[in-house]
Amino acid sequence: MFVKKKIDKTSKLKPNQTYLVTFDFDIATNAAKDSMGAGGSPGESVYVKAGVTKQEPKSILNKDYFYQMNIDKGQQSQEGKDAFVLGNLSKSTSTDQTYEVKTFNNKNRPFLVKTDAKGELWIILGTDSAFESETSIYITRTKITLKEI
Repeated sequence: MFVKKKIDKTSKLKPNQTYLVTFDFDIATNAAKDSMGAGGSPGESVYVKAGVTKQEPKSILNKDYFYQMNIDKGQQSQEGKDAFVLGNLSKSTSTDQTYEVKTFNNKNRPFLVKTDAKGELWIILGTDSAFESETSIYITRTKITLKEI
């Protein structure tokens, strides 16, 4: 699952300019700590990722009729060049089905990215899962900071 947002000329980014990008966002999760499920835990086996790319992130049907991303987001717990792993969906304490808000950020490890010729980028937030059942989350707050370098 992912959400994406195009950052375009209305954001006043400069063409072909390098930026440091940091994410700070909250997700409400009901994935109980240390639980088990099909393919893995609904908490610890669902990885939260954030990324930046010049290419629009899309879900595409591959030759084996499976959907996959057209960007390099990595695979489950592994990172790709377009997305970092920032944690997982496991709640910190409770084991019931109530929702808990978790904060994710990459303040100590910002992305380094260069805008395209139009000064545009794509931001992506989402999950990459080994868990093979339903997952429901709510992204309740997002703050994305781009710093020109």
